[in-house]
Amino acid sequence: MADLMIVATIALILLLVSGLPIFLVFLTVNAAIVLFQIGPSGYGMFVNSMLNTATTQALATIPLFILMGEIIFRAGAVQRLFKSIQLVVGFIPGRQNVVTMMLAAVLSALSGASMAVAAMLGRTVLPTLLNQGYPRKICAGTILAGASLAPIVPPSVLVIILGTLAEESIAKLLVAGILPGFFLAVIFTGFIIFRSRGFDQDTDIDQGDASPFKDTMPLLFLIALVLGAILTGIATPTEAASVGVLGSLCVARLYNSLNLELLIESIFESAKLGCMIILIMICAKFFSQLLAMSGIAGGLQSLLAMFSDSPYLLLFVVMIVPFVLCMLIDQIALLLIIVPLYKSLMDLMPVEPLVFWFLLLVNITVGGITPPFGYTLFALKGATNLVSMQDIYRSVLPFVMIYFFFCILIVLNPWIVTLIPSLL
Repeated sequence: MADLMIVATIALILLLVSGLPIFLVFLTVNAAIVLFQIGPSGYGMFVNSMLNTATTQALATIPLFILMGEIIFRAGAVQRLFKSIQLVVGFIPGRQNVVTMMLAAVLSALSGASMAVAAMLGRTVLPTLLNQGYPRKICAGTILAGASLAPIVPPSVLVIILGTLAEESIAKLLVAGILPGFFLAVIFTGFIIFRSRGFDQDTDIDQGDASPFKDTMPLLFLIALVLGAILTGIATPTEAASVGVLGSLCVARLYNSLNLELLIESIFESAKLGCMIILIMICAKFFSQLLAMSGIAGGLQSLLAMFSDSPYLLLFVVMIVPFVLCMLIDQIALLLIIVPLYKSLMDLMPVEPLVFWFLLLVNITVGGITPPFGYTLFALKGATNLVSMQDIYRSVLPFVMIYFFFCILIVLNPWIVTLIPSLL
């Protein structure tokens, strides 16, 4: 069965790269494996596995967090935040790029989807930056760096999927991103200010009736409410997501944007995206079970045992694989393939499981903004024709290097990841 699974895994990766729907790829490969290895009688086991995965309570968190983000976005939060944060920042070199980074960090905490944040800022904020005379190579990099925080800072859909697959505490994985996300946002902001030295074309724009307190406090309170419920143990991530949805409705009402059309569109989009993700999970979970049955995981562990005398070299090897593959394969699809394989390697790692899985998440995230095939790069380009792919590639490389050194910092100082989860 191991040989069949190796062929199936290669076929799976090739089909995913081809652009076919992810759930259809997993479903087709699973059906073929069961037919050739077990026979038609194995489809009953297939159906039972799909049912068990579909009824996993943790997966209910995904559409709820998506719904929270959809309501906030459609309530006009982006424009309000952009104008209000400028009043707080004042005049510093590259002020509006700094504002964009802060805005991206807030939106990342509200959506958890890097491609969505990149596309939204590309449509709404990038034209303003370019009209103010900001260089394209700085603006695009700022948006992509800020959007890349989405899978790291809570709430994050990728974290929920990762925690479910790795059988780790979703609550601890969620809050583990708070401190690293904050540090990265500060480092990115400092780099942007450094790159913007001598830039004095930043002119005032019409702030309208923008109010830092009125426009930002409801959103910050909503983030604090959701994370606070998880941190204090008052609510599970699913319950906290439900509270977040109710809070987003209150925010939309405070912005005078709550109406039936907004509610219907938000529910429809979140249901469509949430069902798609859960459908992928249903099909991919069974594939991971077939991998476990085949013995490939044990073979991989034996193969990598040659690095047992150099555990940090082993860690580098297993982290470079998702970094490269994420330039070719969707982040969710890659997690579904690689997490079941990596679960067997925990005893060989020089870091504890929580740090290992967080490093994996960071590598998948940075792979999404790495040229030439990072998915988030194409999300930004698809949202605007104001910047070329060459400008996007050049703008994001410094931030990729920052991520690389930050991963080294985490390995040497794991408390950055473990400090807040240890308080739970």
